[in-house]
Amino acid sequence: MTYRSWPILLFALILVPVSGGDALAQKRDDAARKHAWECSKKQIEFERTLGTLRQYPDAEIRFYLANKSGTKPDYPVCYNRRERLKRESEIAQWRQSNFPECRAVFREREAKLDRDAKERGRPRKSIQQQISEYNEACSHTMAGTL
Repeated sequence: MTYRSWPILLFALILVPVSGGDALAQKRDDAARKHAWECSKKQIEFERTLGTLRQYPDAEIRFYLANKSGTKPDYPVCYNRRERLKRESEIAQWRQSNFPECRAVFREREAKLDRDAKERGRPRKSIQQQISEYNEACSHTMAGTL
């Protein structure tokens, strides 16, 4: 090996990865990201089919500013909660019944949200828990129960 070939050898060592394992790991990560993105796109498309969420604007803020703590919520607050819960339960059912190849992505995403909420000291409630709380709080209004 001559003195002149050293720079070429060093340059080649820098450009060529040391092992193929790094490249394979990168390809797997890219494929997983692409798969997660495809699943997210499918969910976004489904949510679009549900249409816009109909709600009373600023109902919660108005209610909490006008009432004391512990007061049962009024109709607009209950209506908004009911519409959100109905939408969330439809999305959850769609996740479970459609696209089995995406279920792992959705479960992982939910688990991350649960861990983050737990770290902040405010654990998330399941949809069933939220529905039972809604039914208890809003059964007295015309919004009814779920």
